Amino acid sequence: MGDLETLNLGKNHLSGQLTDMFSQLPKLSTLDLSFNRFSGSLPKSFQHLKDLKTL
Repeated sequence: MGDLETLNLGKNHLSGQLTDMFSQLPKLSTLDLSFNRFSGSLPKSFQHLKDLKTL
């Protein structure tokens, strides 16, 4: 999964806090988390996702 570039988790009724799991996806450029109920702030590990252009 390390080569994954696009991940759409929108409209899945997800909730809770985001974890560092996305740091295992270094090539991620698009991450859709819309229409969920996440709480808290983005993990600091998001700063290492250098290719992330759309959140």
